[in-house]
Amino acid sequence: MRLLPASFALLVAAVVCTPGDALARAARRAKEGDAQCAKCRDTKRVPCRRHDRKSRLYKPFCSACPEPGCCKGVGWTPCPDCGDEATTAEFEKIAAIYARERQGQGFYPWGENEGFFKAACEHYRFKAAATHKECHEFHAVAERAFDLFERVFGQEGVELLQWDEKAHFLIFRSRAQYLKFLDWYKQHRNVDENQIDFLRQSSGGARFIGERLQGLIRAETGGAKEDLTMLLHRIAHGAGHLAIENYRVHGKTPPWLNEGWAGRSEIEALKRPAVYCIQYVAGGHGKRQPHQWRQTVRDAIRKKTIPTFERLFDYKNVGEMGVVEWSMSISLIDWLVTKFPRKTVRLVDAIKDGKSSKEAWEAVFGAEIVRIEKAWQKWARRQ
Repeated sequence: MRLLPASFALLVAAVVCTPGDALARAARRAKEGDAQCAKCRDTKRVPCRRHDRKSRLYKPFCSACPEPGCCKGVGWTPCPDCGDEATTAEFEKIAAIYARERQGQGFYPWGENEGFFKAACEHYRFKAAATHKECHEFHAVAERAFDLFERVFGQEGVELLQWDEKAHFLIFRSRAQYLKFLDWYKQHRNVDENQIDFLRQSSGGARFIGERLQGLIRAETGGAKEDLTMLLHRIAHGAGHLAIENYRVHGKTPPWLNEGWAGRSEIEALKRPAVYCIQYVAGGHGKRQPHQWRQTVRDAIRKKTIPTFERLFDYKNVGEMGVVEWSMSISLIDWLVTKFPRKTVRLVDAIKDGKSSKEAWEAVFGAEIVRIEKAWQKWARRQ
């Protein structure tokens, strides 16, 4: 109860403070030599104590929840000391998006009569054969996976995502429901018949890149019987794919970057990767599991069976890759985001601008690909 007056005062301040007041306070701080705004640390946004995901008091929120008075579900409010018109406009835009989603608007245009629960979080919209509580679990995993993208590319990168406000998840109850969707998809989208056949045969659902959509089948996320843990891994993996594939340009994402980023996003959310868009056959590697990808890479380097960078970059389809290539892709992304986050942005930008993977690596690192490869191998051996 002690938090109520402070929260209320903060809300009132955010509402009644005009842009002129904020600018005057900011000017006064600058004149007085204050290095940083105590309320927002110069972000112009004050995190909500209940609805900022990094808060110790965090309470899950989605579009299916009643609108909270503290922050309207946005997770922050404009800073009363230095917030400006642009900050206030951004706050109102996000609040309006949640308001529309609360009315059922903006979700993927299929499944209105399929008994799906509709709920949206900050960056993803879910239509799912699930409960409200389960959707909160789905959202938490998707957003933790998205944290990797946001940390590396920043808010500027988030604003460059080429999706309609948010990306979409469809979580089907059964394969029959999934096939019903494919029939609709074939009729309403310009899709090659071979692609539909491929999607019909795939297990666990498949990514619909043209639709900024990830489809998953609940009953096929761990064999014939549903495995909630595996479903969460698939959500994290899919969230990673949707982010990197829609950054700046829709597509133009080579398989090593695409799959490596999705696997590293799983690690971000759930500590280890478990999903792979390849035929995972552990032949020659004993009974090694996907989460042992570091050991797979170390062994391949030691035995000199690791593909060259140029060989890895030659793959045009992720399905052509094997266990070593899959593990190597995750290792490359891990190396980049751990050691060279700024270079990671420049590298992906170069690829999205049309450079080949080799051209992008050499341009960003200012070295021949063989030298870069040796530096990565030296790092990977110690992991």
